[in-house]
Amino acid sequence: MLPAALMFSASLPAQTPTYEAGAAQKLAADANTIVDCLLPGAVRRLGAGVTYLAARKPVLLKTAECEVRGGEYVLYDRADPKVAFKIWEAAAKAGDADAQRRLAQIYEMGLGAEPDYKNAASWYRKSAEQGNHAAALALAALYETGLGVDKDSDEARRWYERARSPSATSDSGPSRDVEKLTKELQEKERKLTELEARLVQGAATSQAELAQAKQALTDSLKQAESQAAPGALLESRRERPVIELVDPNLVRAGPSTAFNIRGQQVQVKKITGWVNLGPHLGGVTVNGAGAELDPNGFFSEDVKLQGASTPVSIVALSKDGKRDELNFAIRTGPTTATDMIEALPEKPPAGVGRLHALIIGNNAYRQWPKLETAVDDARTVADVLSKKFGYKINLLIDATADDIIGALNDYVLTLHDNDVLIVYYAGHGQLDTRNKRTHWIPVDGETQRDTHWIPSYRVTDLVNKMKARKVLIISDSCYSGGLAADLPGVVTGIRPGLGDDGRARAVGALWEVVSRTILTSGMLAPVLDDEGAGISKHSLFARALLEVLDETTGVMTGDGLYTAVHARVVYRSQKMNFDQTPFYTGLAHAGHEGGDFILVPVANR
Repeated sequence: MLPAALMFSASLPAQTPTYEAGAAQKLAADANTIVDCLLPGAVRRLGAGVTYLAARKPVLLKTAECEVRGGEYVLYDRADPKVAFKIWEAAAKAGDADAQRRLAQIYEMGLGAEPDYKNAASWYRKSAEQGNHAAALALAALYETGLGVDKDSDEARRWYERARSPSATSDSGPSRDVEKLTKELQEKERKLTELEARLVQGAATSQAELAQAKQALTDSLKQAESQAAPGALLESRRERPVIELVDPNLVRAGPSTAFNIRGQQVQVKKITGWVNLGPHLGGVTVNGAGAELDPNGFFSEDVKLQGASTPVSIVALSKDGKRDELNFAIRTGPTTATDMIEALPEKPPAGVGRLHALIIGNNAYRQWPKLETAVDDARTVADVLSKKFGYKINLLIDATADDIIGALNDYVLTLHDNDVLIVYYAGHGQLDTRNKRTHWIPVDGETQRDTHWIPSYRVTDLVNKMKARKVLIISDSCYSGGLAADLPGVVTGIRPGLGDDGRARAVGALWEVVSRTILTSGMLAPVLDDEGAGISKHSLFARALLEVLDETTGVMTGDGLYTAVHARVVYRSQKMNFDQTPFYTGLAHAGHEGGDFILVPVANR
């Protein structure tokens, strides 16, 4: 993170740290580090007089537990793929599904070498065919992205369904009824998108034909809702257009219906928003008229206000026949309240356990430049999560490496299956260019030696050991995108356009899928500590995050949180001639199984 005084200059350069004498022994002495552990074979007895030594078993364990159980591990040369292969390959070839999935992960990550997606896909398939749903999910992601296999959305969908129904055979996809319904939805959405695309191009379109196509899609969605089919209510959000408003400051969390603006003299309201997809975006319409898009997907259109309430309909179209639609009303007239959203109350899914949040804010660095806003950011985020969302807060201010690792280990020991955890970090981050790893820098971190730096794998390994149903990491630091860039996982979202009942079922289905996701303030680059000129006491990212949390009225998914924050951060950073782009993904190798995070205000419970 860039301190205020260095806002537009480089922070400490990305570097390869030097290692002090005894560093390996110091790391080896850390009992909480997760390692690839090869346990000794168990002595087993067969019948009355035959004993034999079973094969050694590879597992992921803390160093202390591995040592107690007599296991073999190598801590300091994690970047050498030969070490990981030695531990997992024999068990994988012997048919162990967990070992096959771990070997596939090693191929996919590369571990110091180039990723081998073809071998990753092969081993994921072998594991998935034995019923390992995490492997099936990873294989689906490869089919969706075309890494190691031919890109095939139908095959990806089948493996997503396989991941949700691990007892099915490897050749079975969704049920015939669900697959038929999904294809019907896709075809009706494609037809409606084609008609709406004519509006973008300025061509004449029959309003009756447009209304008929929209009604046909609505009817199919209602059918999907009534069947409560997960394959029809949930979908990957990677390739669908998503609309997010910047002005008016409307957050899409739940079925929002109206937006109030102050005063009676306003005749025209400028609508500014953002849509994802970049070059794959086909166009945007505002109240039926094509909107002009800038290279980053932002649009601004004037809407003439008519009477006390003016309906606004925004539609975004992808080039491959997908769409997103946002409808709301702008109401004029006197109001004593601030700008606000009216929304129908949404209830959280059943079965949600305890809500925990580890909040870390570091300003007072001993060797690195001191930061201005990280502590205030952490305190304010903690306050909002506690008061509005009901989280139990563990607040660490100016935390050392032992403080942070110790707190994460506490959650490994105490979280239960249905619990929820948010980890928020605001402070310095650094990129080790040789090993291509991002690190959090605690206040006792040195500038040239990484003895007390916290590498990304250290965080994700600990998260992988947690029993929680949902874990969300929010990282506001320089180079924070590196925490997720090498370990992307697909995030499943709620299909847009569902009614209240359908959305409630979709939220329930989303809750059932274990998720480990991360929202970062930027990618592999420095980020702003503040916006300068007294604009805000918070960092650029934290200001946007707090705005979205403050304005959330319904069930907010992690992907919804990201799109709202992303639009605000990119829009404001562009105005400052600075490039900062938040990032959101699943942590595929930290236990992520394809769901998404869910955030619900206390008032909705």
